[in-house]
Amino acid sequence: MLNDEIFAYKGKDGVETLKEHVDECANFIEEHYLKRNYHVMLSRKMCYSAEIIRDMLINAARLHDIAKAYEPYQGRIKRGDSAFGHEIFSAVIFHKIFGFEYLPFTIAILYHHHTMSGTNHSEIFARFNRTRNTIKSSEISLDVGSKELAKVVGVNVEFPEVVTFEDAKKMLREFFERCMNPRGTNLTYVFSVSILHPILRGDDFAAGKNRGNGGKRRQKYWIPVNVPRDILCD
Repeated sequence: MLNDEIFAYKGKDGVETLKEHVDECANFIEEHYLKRNYHVMLSRKMCYSAEIIRDMLINAARLHDIAKAYEPYQGRIKRGDSAFGHEIFSAVIFHKIFGFEYLPFTIAILYHHHTMSGTNHSEIFARFNRTRNTIKSSEISLDVGSKELAKVVGVNVEFPEVVTFEDAKKMLREFFERCMNPRGTNLTYVFSVSILHPILRGDDFAAGKNRGNGGKRRQKYWIPVNVPRDILCD
């Protein structure tokens, strides 16, 4: 399968390949965050070096929609249908590849169609259950070679061939057990907000540009706690 045959979106307002989307998202983060040393600032707060944050942020940007390359999502997208819940499976795939060591990045992918505030355990599991009903399958599967997909998204890793709803349920339970306390102040969770912000903005910019409105904002953005405004893109 070629780069122009795996889609991130098909609809009345345009067509966007997965490669176009993740390239634009990663380029946006590079230009508007990393060139302003966003990763260096985060390294002062997080338990990762600036170099690791830089690399993993780009990895997260390039893999935030990876589940869209799997069936039945890819078939649904080609028909112009919804890819509802893809962020849950994208987070599972990212987690299977990188593990708990990089959990804040997994959480950011999980939430890239939500704001962090106000999304509680029950709301996430409700979305999970609605996803099961939407795609009408107990699993998603890769219909293209892992090496081919790695070239499309620009991340040289081995992708799982199959991801099940049981995999997703297990990851969600482990996430809430490890990262959430009743007040939601766990540092892993808090740090993930600062990872989420550039992914949200890169994702939105790429979709806007590739789907015909020149990269204009499609939604309002919120500033995470402890992230200096002068570092963020205007």
